[in-house]
Amino acid sequence: MQTRSTPIVGTVLLLLVSGSAGTLSARGVQPHALLLLGDPAIRDAPDMPDRLNAVGSAFARLAYFPAVEKRPVPRLPFAAADAGRVVMPRSVHAIRSAAALALAEAPQITARPVASDSFADDPLVAGLTVVKTIHVTELRTRINAARTAYGLSPWSWTDPTLVPGVTVVKAVHIQELRTALAAVYSAAGKMPPTWSVPTIVGGATVIAAAQIVELRSAVAAIPLTRPTQFGPGQYLVGRDIAPGRYYADPAYGCYWERQRGLSGSLSDIIANDFVGFDSLQVVVDVQSTDLAFQADADCGTWYSTPRQGFQMTVRPGTWLVGGQIRSGTYRATTSDGCYWERLRGFTGELSAIIANDFVSGGGLRYVSISASDAGFHSDADCGEWTLVSSMATSAEAAEPTSAQPRSEIERFRDLNRMQQGMPGIPIRK
Repeated sequence: MQTRSTPIVGTVLLLLVSGSAGTLSARGVQPHALLLLGDPAIRDAPDMPDRLNAVGSAFARLAYFPAVEKRPVPRLPFAAADAGRVVMPRSVHAIRSAAALALAEAPQITARPVASDSFADDPLVAGLTVVKTIHVTELRTRINAARTAYGLSPWSWTDPTLVPGVTVVKAVHIQELRTALAAVYSAAGKMPPTWSVPTIVGGATVIAAAQIVELRSAVAAIPLTRPTQFGPGQYLVGRDIAPGRYYADPAYGCYWERQRGLSGSLSDIIANDFVGFDSLQVVVDVQSTDLAFQADADCGTWYSTPRQGFQMTVRPGTWLVGGQIRSGTYRATTSDGCYWERLRGFTGELSAIIANDFVSGGGLRYVSISASDAGFHSDADCGEWTLVSSMATSAEAAEPTSAQPRSEIERFRDLNRMQQGMPGIPIRK
């Protein structure tokens, strides 16, 4: 009797598997790949074992898919880089339940596009792409980079070093990728991803190419860095914006706050400021310990880079010493109410001021700015400062042994704030 020759038609999938039972190799099958056949007429054909072995070498680098009928999912290692010829199972029973499951639950996968810095083997081709350690390690790397960007600690991975051909693929490898990524979405204020197979169960769940594709898409959808600019509003630090130094070119009336709470009470303000003149630049250091940062529309857009280049003179605004203005001794013909500050930082707190002055009566004034100062602030009543000597040294302009009294610094700043129209909103101590 002649046996009808039926073409081999089936579904081959890229899969990660987990479990605690013995491996396929213990039953005489090399754990490199299995060809999954869905048509019972083909699967049960008398000559199928021989035909499977005959075509096995053509699929030397396929991913694995175990038989799971009433038995734990076998534990399989990641494919070795030099995986050779695949030895296919000679027992049709060994592939029967896997074939049925493949057709029922794992259709052909079409990978969606991901970020421009694409992943290895992108897109994954079901039935052709072998499971590799890099498919997991690059997800780990990208997720930890995102966790760092959003103020989260790096995830401690199970089996931190994955060895091709040695490390057994486990459900926890996939589940912890999902968990670590979900925290990033939460920190970014986004809804966490949803998964086609929500729960991965060791010893039971077969993880198809779809799960890798889903993770890649979810990772690509979250920016690896925080926004580098933002407009008016209230932003949670570590969630909406990263802590750091921000710059704006504000309009008259710009008001901002660093906040420790969200009740709206004065006690929730760590530091604040009101810009009552045409300032060319404001600078604020948002701290990692701040809960939120708030600014109104008059502040315009905040950026993570300076709004002005290097200045030959010092005009109204807040400037970086060394980066935007030179250290040295300056002079200006001031108007009544001229106010300036030498700064050790840009937090807006009283402690950030090294020295300041509120000029009554106006006239010619000098100020020496040290190279060790972080910044210098001057309002419109001071006019334009001109460098008269660049020889200001630490001895000439650094913080003196008997520093300006804190009470005087506070009084001068309060006078300036009242002049600018900010009464009743004192600087936080």
